[in-house]
Amino acid sequence: MAEVEQGTLSSSLNIFSSKLEDAKTGSAEAIESFKKIGIDPKQITSSEQGLQLIGERLSKLPDGYKKVALAREI
Repeated sequence: MAEVEQGTLSSSLNIFSSKLEDAKTGSAEAIESFKKIGIDPKQITSSEQGLQLIGERLSKLPDGYKKVALAREI
C-alpha cells in the first residue's frame, strides 16, 4: 500500500463516508456520482464494501483523466 499520512487517510475516509451517506439519503448529486461508475449506493451496506466496489469498477476503466475525475468525484 502506498504511504499515506494518517490524517490524509482519515480525512479521505470521512469524505467518502459523508458522500455515501448523502447518496443513501437522496442527494441527487451524490447518487449520480456513484451511478457514473455503475454503483447503486443504496445497495452498499458498509464503507468497506463501498470502497471495494469502487476500486473494482475504477480498475476496469482505462487510465486517464476521466478515471481520475470519477474517482475524485466520489
